[in-house]
Amino acid sequence: MSSSLRSTPRRVTLLFAISALSTSAVVASLAAERPFVSPMFGDGMVLQRDEPNTIWGWTDPGAMVRVELADQNATGTATADGRWEVKISPPPAGGPYEMKISGPQTNTLEFPDVLVGDVWLCSGQSNMAWPLSRSTNGETEIRHANHPQIRFYEVPQQPAYAPTWKT
Repeated sequence: MSSSLRSTPRRVTLLFAISALSTSAVVASLAAERPFVSPMFGDGMVLQRDEPNTIWGWTDPGAMVRVELADQNATGTATADGRWEVKISPPPAGGPYEMKISGPQTNTLEFPDVLVGDVWLCSGQSNMAWPLSRSTNGETEIRHANHPQIRFYEVPQQPAYAPTWKT
């Protein structure tokens, strides 16, 4: 047998090892670029009452993530692309509650001001961006408003031709 034929399995093994290492490096770099917890979640958020809520983010492939909310705990494992997802049942409507999220990239993230209630998604045209301050009697309404449990989350506009993880 010629020496070039005998070395073929070694070449294949070496190519496979190089390919596996480069794939691991790409997946690891993608996870490093993405936030551990999606920016959609944070202190001051409101979770939907009476329904399981999905919390997600990115970490090292295969890593375990734990989410704690009041007396509820849930765990999830990151997929090959580093995305993790945990479904957790909320406590009764009200709050504030504390949410803790722990995984390999951080000790523990703590969100001490989480409310549970009804979440409303609103969309529309330019009238959705109209500030109350510019409305008739807007300044008076703002001064007299006392609704500390109403929270607003404004999603910045981001045109895209295809879905992105930032959306």
